[in-house]
Amino acid sequence: MTADVFSEEFWAGVWQGARDSSILQTTQKSDPSRWLAFYDHVSAMWLEMMGEGWVLAGNVTRLLLQNGLVGPGKSVLDVGCGPGALAISLAEQGARVTALDSSRKMLDCLMSEGLRRGVQGIKPVLADWSRYASPSCYDFVVAAFFPHAMTPSGIKRLEILSKGCCALVTGCGKEAFPIRGRLWRRLMDESMPQTGRHLSCAFNYLLTSGRSPNLMHLSWPINVNLPMDTVIDYYRHYFEIFGRDHQAVDEAIHIEMAEYVQDNCYRSSGEMDVALIWWQPQIHGIRADERLNPLRLSCWHF
Repeated sequence: MTADVFSEEFWAGVWQGARDSSILQTTQKSDPSRWLAFYDHVSAMWLEMMGEGWVLAGNVTRLLLQNGLVGPGKSVLDVGCGPGALAISLAEQGARVTALDSSRKMLDCLMSEGLRRGVQGIKPVLADWSRYASPSCYDFVVAAFFPHAMTPSGIKRLEILSKGCCALVTGCGKEAFPIRGRLWRRLMDESMPQTGRHLSCAFNYLLTSGRSPNLMHLSWPINVNLPMDTVIDYYRHYFEIFGRDHQAVDEAIHIEMAEYVQDNCYRSSGEMDVALIWWQPQIHGIRADERLNPLRLSCWHF
């Protein structure tokens, strides 16, 4: 029987298959305590290791504002907020942001930076998002680089919490810097899982389920210049999740990063590519505003 590529069930199955074949996804489920320990440990360096994380947050916020998805007075839930670059950026534009994360240290970083910037309107919530119960729905619910939202059940969970729009911010499958892939190949003896499949699966699942998603692509050049001690500490704890000891990681870093090290700093240039998908929730087969919007595809460069 020929697969129906226009069916919701087909893309739900493809998406689940992509998750089941990725150790990045399966360990999130099988070893959540390892991931939480990692997030706690790297909270203070997370945005630096992403490569200009504040620029990313600013560009996403600008796009959300331009499309009328957020604004002064709007209630926003930032799921898996991490150290809070997006939450703070949205709050600086007048949104009332609930910042949800399971890592206390990530939230500590968020509130420390928010206090330093004098930002009002952020409510931190330490909770497992699958059990989070809100007294009311939000105008806008967003999950940025949050693996647990990247499933059909995750989509529905976002929708339960929204009375307006939902959004995903995710990578396009291209690494901004080559180093993580090179370290992965040496330490794991295989190519790094391709995360770009989750973008295509998420978009097509939403499309075939009648949600009429909007998709926009953002791209801009980035640079990184970090002390090697920071980089080594980050990757030691990252690969610890997958059972690799610190000595093996140090040896891999010494080999794979040699060409990027200057004055005991890791220096590299690349391009950040992210996708923003947003849609209006579908509850019991009916869209939140009881009307369909046409699909919009655009490309924005900053």
